[in-house]
Amino acid sequence: KVTVAADRLIAFYRPKNGAQQPPPTQPVSAANPDTGGNEIYRLQAEGHVRIFTPTDEVLGDRATYDMDQAVLVVTGHALRLTTPNDVLTARDTLEYWSQKHVAVARGNAVVVTDDGRRLAADTLVGYMSDAAAPLAGTTPVAAKPAADDPLAASGKLQKVEAFGNV
Repeated sequence: KVTVAADRLIAFYRPKNGAQQPPPTQPVSAANPDTGGNEIYRLQAEGHVRIFTPTDEVLGDRATYDMDQAVLVVTGHALRLTTPNDVLTARDTLEYWSQKHVAVARGNAVVVTDDGRRLAADTLVGYMSDAAAPLAGTTPVAAKPAADDPLAASGKLQKVEAFGNV
């Protein structure tokens, strides 16, 4: 339910479950079995990045999703997170901490709600409802979503904290 479009997509792999992998020059054999395969631990998108669901969209030049920490960081020019309820922009970075349902916009950050309210600051920290979090923190396509994962749910901003030049 999440689509990632970019000029270049990169997946970073590691041995699954701490299994020891044979060195790249050593083939898998009975004496040296492949004991667990690999897993993706980080996804990276570069160039004209667009991450979207049917309701939400994130735009930037580069995005990295750390699967262990469940954190998406988007950098570049004209950073933008759009949901049916809000538009969040930033100059430096947009972050989304999916397990905490927290979005952080750094550098000339601005949020505009669908009813016309606007808040600007150096840094904005937005808290989303647990039941409806935007795509920026959803489980990537390569990972299995939990049954209650809000992949298709639109984000609903509950509270925003503003820091610096509010």
